[in-house]
Amino acid sequence: MEALSSQSSIASVSSKQPGGDTFRFSIIFWTTFLVFLLIAVLSTCLRLPWRSWMPGAEGSSSLLSDVRSAVYTLMSHLT
Repeated sequence: MEALSSQSSIASVSSKQPGGDTFRFSIIFWTTFLVFLLIAVLSTCLRLPWRSWMPGAEGSSSLLSDVRSAVYTLMSHLT
């Protein structure tokens, strides 16, 4: 019986770990997304060519999809 309880406690500890990683990833993603969105909106208002500044944002024509692709490109370099 003791072997079963130790296995269940190991399973509960290992199941908690990915949730923490997901939370940290989402915090980094949304922080970076908001910073890049702010840069893109300010640059659009000032009529600056911001798409060439962000990696991965060169191909699309939508502001949000360009910012999202730039954030995903940056996140892939972080992991």
